[in-house]
Amino acid sequence: MNLFVGMCKGLAGLPRNFRTLQYVDKWIELRFANTDQEQVAPELIVSSRRLNHTILFEWKSGPNFEADQLRRYSRVTQDDLRERAVLAVEETGSHDVAVIGLQEHAERLTMGIAQGPYTFPLLLVTDDGLAIHQNRFQPNETDAVFRPLLAIDWGKVPNHFFPVDVDSELWEFAELVIPKVLELMGKGEARILPRDLEETILCWNVLSRDYQRQLRTKLCDTLDRACQRQFEPYIRRNRDRGAGERLGRHWDIIDNPIAGSSDRRAKEWKKLGSLYKQFVEFLRTGRNVPEQQELNLGDDA
Repeated sequence: MNLFVGMCKGLAGLPRNFRTLQYVDKWIELRFANTDQEQVAPELIVSSRRLNHTILFEWKSGPNFEADQLRRYSRVTQDDLRERAVLAVEETGSHDVAVIGLQEHAERLTMGIAQGPYTFPLLLVTDDGLAIHQNRFQPNETDAVFRPLLAIDWGKVPNHFFPVDVDSELWEFAELVIPKVLELMGKGEARILPRDLEETILCWNVLSRDYQRQLRTKLCDTLDRACQRQFEPYIRRNRDRGAGERLGRHWDIIDNPIAGSSDRRAKEWKKLGSLYKQFVEFLRTGRNVPEQQELNLGDDA
């Protein structure tokens, strides 16, 4: 996910082919109906107006397909993309369903697509990058990107565009939420809103509404847990009915020892940094960290 979003955005250190072809990340985890009124839910949809082309990506961590899933993808039409995935006519002259899997599962994945038979391009992940193993993309320009290999330095692939998903643990969400909370406290903010937490996921605007809802719940649940644990003296969930009706779910900062301070070396920052580490470790293991352990928050907390 982060690789393809990063390539669409032209991130330094990643291949620029997708940026050059003007592919744009359009949707993450969008569920929509095909022409038979059956649901499909590609992990990522990218589109290029230059090529009038859309790609629906499906990742496979294992060797097996659900035959019904491939059949449902095969029944997606251009009209479905325009009317149900809200893509433009200029993006949907043609489309491909691209499957990405591991090199070690090549034989089984190839067999699953061939049994359809489907024309879905199969991309395999290797130590050196991505290569087409089966079938082809409809636009020659797109197909050429992966032949013989799209070289990728996997160490340069970012994770900040889509740092968590709905299956991530709460401690992983805490690694996003608490630094954001400390940033807001340093700025002297009086309250924290869900939209503040959403800013920690840079590709939030291309997430489907249902996926946003699921992630928002976990982001908010994480801060609720912090209010009940290490950050109880500092942050409180607002339960005032009047304020709640105006603002929705939100939290008040009731004690702010770092308001107006940007010096992470100050003892107040170190104290909150220590609480941050304790909270993450508690969520991760269920154990408390001794209070004297501190975390260097760096300059971008």
